[in-house]
Amino acid sequence: MMRSEEFNSLCREVGAGKERLVQNLDSMYTGKVVACGEDQLIVEAFGHRIEWSAERCRPVERTVNPLGPPTNA
Repeated sequence: MMRSEEFNSLCREVGAGKERLVQNLDSMYTGKVVACGEDQLIVEAFGHRIEWSAERCRPVERTVNPLGPPTNA
């Protein structure tokens, strides 16, 4: 679960052009953060842009999607 200060820091870094990755704790998929909303992350994964709840994500250092792309993406 991402803390508020962690979310704010991640959004500042993305806004400054740094590439950041997060893992969705529900689906276990990883994506690149492309933008931030009020409490959402706009993430690019498998060629799609998806909104994920920030509180259900955690920052990660590398992309790991052990199950392959989702069938509903």
